[in-house]
Amino acid sequence: MTALRQRLRKLPRDLHKYYEDIVKRCTKALKEKAYALLEIVTRSFEILPIHQVLLVLVCSYFPTYDNCYQAVNTDKIKGFNLYTARRLINSACGGLLEITESKRQFRIQLMHQTVREFVLSPKFKSLILGDLAKYQHENGHSFFFKFMFVFRRMPSNNVFKASKYHDDVPKYTDEDVTKHCKGAELTTGKSQIDFLESVPSSWLLARTKTEKPGTSNENHDSRPLSSMPHHDLVFIFAVQNGLHLCIIDLVQRYYQASEEKDRLIYNFIRAINGSQLGSDDLRTSLDILQASDFRLQGMSKQLFIEHQECFCSAEVTVSVPDAPDFNLVDLREDMLELWIGLLTQEENPISTIRTLVDACGVMTHVCSPQLVLWLLEHGMNPSEPDMDGRTLVDYLVFFAAFTGYHAHQTAVCTQLIESSVMTLQQGGLPHQASRKVWKRVRARLAASKTPILCIDPETRGDAQPSSLVQVSDATMMSYLDRAYDSLDMASELQWVPPIAAARTGRRLIVKLKRLLKIRSKR
Repeated sequence: MTALRQRLRKLPRDLHKYYEDIVKRCTKALKEKAYALLEIVTRSFEILPIHQVLLVLVCSYFPTYDNCYQAVNTDKIKGFNLYTARRLINSACGGLLEITESKRQFRIQLMHQTVREFVLSPKFKSLILGDLAKYQHENGHSFFFKFMFVFRRMPSNNVFKASKYHDDVPKYTDEDVTKHCKGAELTTGKSQIDFLESVPSSWLLARTKTEKPGTSNENHDSRPLSSMPHHDLVFIFAVQNGLHLCIIDLVQRYYQASEEKDRLIYNFIRAINGSQLGSDDLRTSLDILQASDFRLQGMSKQLFIEHQECFCSAEVTVSVPDAPDFNLVDLREDMLELWIGLLTQEENPISTIRTLVDACGVMTHVCSPQLVLWLLEHGMNPSEPDMDGRTLVDYLVFFAAFTGYHAHQTAVCTQLIESSVMTLQQGGLPHQASRKVWKRVRARLAASKTPILCIDPETRGDAQPSSLVQVSDATMMSYLDRAYDSLDMASELQWVPPIAAARTGRRLIVKLKRLLKIRSKR
């Protein structure tokens, strides 16, 4: 009893200190296996069966795809048994992991939630590996990343089918692969390029989303993905999965020549087609290309034409009699900052927006108030017509005139009214839409109950527009009435060119002289 009490007094009161003592007692030959096992179970998104943990453990030993693929198909793994697993886990992890049984399925899990916190702590790797920690640049996410690549190719699936401990073959989705490959970069700070370059092109092709028909550009490399260089496929995979460190390494290794840079930009456009890539990942990828001296001019328009569904949350097509049709689109909020960032790379961002067309060549007007506000702050003339002869005010009047009332309840209508009020406050005038058309739709607009945002009137004058406040429907209508009154006044005061004015003046003088001569003779 005395010896037991003395032993209990030696136990540390802090759990993390206790876990440190456990991993320090691990033999040197098992330290790497203990590190891998604890990382695998901790980084997993679910409680894993024993056989699957062993396969991920085997993949952790090898740096390339072929090595991992050969290892998981050996007879040694197929002959695995539960006794071997218990002995390995107990001797390597010292009770930090435990085997549980449920319906004749044996799984491995952490002994307690505090073990997860211990494994995720910054000092865990150096505690368990010692001097070897500086040579280990992988963790559980890296091991799962390699395993998921290898497992989805036959005959590695047969390993699970032959296992008496796990009858069902696990099903991994593309999202699972993305989570682990992104997690590997974020938690290790190392690129996954070396392993990805060892992956066969056929596997990368199966994971790569190709562009939609009709979106290819003759000015770029339009060859099929199957005939592309391997590093191009790796780049597309890296962009689609948000592997920013991998993109940096690929740019430094392969994309330094001008022709390679042009092809990379086109591959970037192909990569985001149909992918569920968020705006943060897109923005970071573009920042990487910009920092590497890639020319991004023209990219905003090309991305919009080929991937309009990625940028727009709503779209309405308006047909105008005896005039070209046009589209009204609303930008997604999470894409707005990215879109403005792309416009800053253009030589003339205002011209880029005012000449925007869709894939079918139909004129497209972006209704986002934040974008219109940005354009006004950067010198856009609110009364200047686009290449179809329409100003921003024309779009509002034509939309109300040639669409049904139900269209006024859409998000596009709200955005269009908000941006049009901003334009009217800055002196915007209609160009194509006549007063007759305006009178016909005035009642329809007046009946709209849509809340409106516009530039704060207090910021008007010499100051540039900078803030948004709510205004009433009546205020918006008064802005439109005032614009048409200004338009009528401008049409009554016809401007005479200087040359014509001088010619008219000379003729008037000649007539006066003749009149004076006639009177003097009398």
